[in-house]
Amino acid sequence: MHLDNPQTYTAAHILDDTSTGAILKNMQGQLTRQLLLILAIANFVMGMGAFIVIGIIEPVAESLAVQLGTAGTLLTIYALAYAPLSPLLVALTGRVGRRKVLAAGLSIFATAALVGALAPSFGILASSRVLAAAGAGVVTPVTAAIVAGLAPA
Repeated sequence: MHLDNPQTYTAAHILDDTSTGAILKNMQGQLTRQLLLILAIANFVMGMGAFIVIGIIEPVAESLAVQLGTAGTLLTIYALAYAPLSPLLVALTGRVGRRKVLAAGLSIFATAALVGALAPSFGILASSRVLAAAGAGVVTPVTAAIVAGLAPA
């Protein structure tokens, strides 16, 4: 990769390269805006994944034949998993490239969302919420680190 030719840069270079500063100095503004949009959408999806259960709590309780209060614990389960897993997983993946960590986090979150949507029981749904929190717990701090690297000093 030639640092003097900004047209050879892709979002993958930004996410993988440990010398982000050198690339950013030569990067075109359009790529930066596209990357920021993608990261903003990823963070929005992580937030929606955490709180979407509130809007559908009654149908979830009915379809899984659980009390409304029991179904309400789905938000708590997510929060209790996210809080410790986020710093732990970020620390464990610190030496892995940002692109790989971001892709893994998004894949985990998407898989958990699919499992949750198809869950035949409350236990499986609750477990999928823990898995989704783990995925989001990686995605959110990694996107924040990337955005911090994009901000002018």
